[in-house]
Amino acid sequence: MKLARNDPCSCGSGKKYKHCCLHLSVVQTQPLVQIKAHDGAIEKSMAWLATHQRKGWQVAFNKLMQELLIEEDREALSQIDSESAGGIDINLTEWLLAEGSIQIQGGKRQIADYLIGPFGPSFTPGQRDWIQQLAQRPLRLYRITDVKTGEQMTLCDVLNEAAEPLVVIERAGSQSARPGMMLGARVMHVQEHHELSGAVYPFSIIAGQDTISRLQAVADE
Repeated sequence: MKLARNDPCSCGSGKKYKHCCLHLSVVQTQPLVQIKAHDGAIEKSMAWLATHQRKGWQVAFNKLMQELLIEEDREALSQIDSESAGGIDINLTEWLLAEGSIQIQGGKRQIADYLIGPFGPSFTPGQRDWIQQLAQRPLRLYRITDVKTGEQMTLCDVLNEAAEPLVVIERAGSQSARPGMMLGARVMHVQEHHELSGAVYPFSIIAGQDTISRLQAVADE
């Protein structure tokens, strides 16, 4: 039975519902948001770089775009939808944080090393570990072999068949993932489980096979 705010509370306390158990029902209906130790690491890094190394970061970002894309591709990029453009920005940003360098006082520094160094932002231990892992975990190509929608995915390293399958906790990405699909990703170790770093490069089965061949040719060389 639904109680009005001024009705006697059903718990028998004699108080009005609004002064007794109403707050409990509100708390129970609120979704639980899990706060992870590494949450905010990327946002804090970007805010710090924008304040302390804005020019160096912008130069590094523009240089990466020029290396990856010819002029026609850059023009086409300006015409795509905002969601796709946002995804590309996320992937480029993470790659720079993980593997890129920045010009600082006449010399080049690895961005990840600079961020976790003595002059970087005030990270929590979990945030510092996340940025450090970004620089240590390789970007690799995986085949999805099993999916629990909204929960997790099982990934197998395409170029290392001897590697053990990895189960990664992934709620959002697992919604559209299907066995047989391939994706490029960094797999991070968090406490007792694995997670994707955030930037993901999905491939269709056909495109994935072509990518495997090209990567294998480079590895053979």
